[in-house]
Amino acid sequence: MNNTNTINWDTTLNMLLSPAEAALLAVVWERYVLNDNKPVQLTNRTIEMLTNVPASRVYTTMGALENMKFIEVSEKRSNNNSWLYTVNYNEVNKVIESIKSFNPSNELIMYSKDNIITSDIIEYCESYRKHCKTICLRETRKNKGIRKNK
Repeated sequence: MNNTNTINWDTTLNMLLSPAEAALLAVVWERYVLNDNKPVQLTNRTIEMLTNVPASRVYTTMGALENMKFIEVSEKRSNNNSWLYTVNYNEVNKVIESIKSFNPSNELIMYSKDNIITSDIIEYCESYRKHCKTICLRETRKNKGIRKNK
């Protein structure tokens, strides 16, 4: 396994989004482009089949992407409980360019805890998620497996 990587679209998504968020954004993005950049209609069940994200989690995960302004939900269709999704290219590209600015020469980066560029990028990603009122990935990973007592 190679421990170096350049900053591109995929690595940016991995630093900013959870795996479920990245999968949902990729599916909506692909369908949106195939639909000539017009809102695409998808059901939660269809998204589940395309991404392996449970249908019960699709709504919450899409809400996180909507909070980050990466997608917009136009309206809910009454037939077969589907939604119209639009991808906000400008916002996604703005965030990716901001992350790329931490490494303008796009040199290879070693992923380690003492790497300043990686730490700065992760801090930016976490602050962006907080600014959008979306739960931070650090908190999600820290709380994973902890049972909530009522």
